[in-house]
Amino acid sequence: AAMNNLGASYSAVGKLQEAIDMQENVVDLSNRILGPKHSSTLMKWEHLAGMYRSAGRLDEAVAIREKVLLSIREVRSPEHPAAIRALGGLANIYHTTGRRDEALSLRKEKLELFHKAFGPDHPDTVKMTSALADSFFDAGRRDAELKRAEERLAYCRKNLGPEHANT
Repeated sequence: AAMNNLGASYSAVGKLQEAIDMQENVVDLSNRILGPKHSSTLMKWEHLAGMYRSAGRLDEAVAIREKVLLSIREVRSPEHPAAIRALGGLANIYHTTGRRDEALSLRKEKLELFHKAFGPDHPDTVKMTSALADSFFDAGRRDAELKRAEERLAYCRKNLGPEHANT
């Protein structure tokens, strides 16, 4: 934990290469001690992917995110919070690298999982609806984006009230 925290601290103060070096060591140790599919190991991989993304090492970040999602799905159900989180991380890096259609597909899947797990009025479902609307917008699918934006407004009016800052 101490090495992982130090890596995060390096990253927070802009010492990205030191952070990456530390996190690579953390991942290696976790792989050897806990195993490559242990939840802690996979979380450490996700942290490394985030650092690679920050450093502009996007191909490596994508490869890690893909590997993590596959590994989690081998040991957990698609509805497991770790699987949903990994799905979102992969969608985000796909979006960053211009793989908009793949990001959109993953975000649709994530929204379906949120609907199933939490229902349509849960704040996390509504947040994911907004993220999906952004993906539709980026993909040039204005009709679908408009539908999602309207869903979010209806939720906000119903649950937050017409005067709320988020409405």
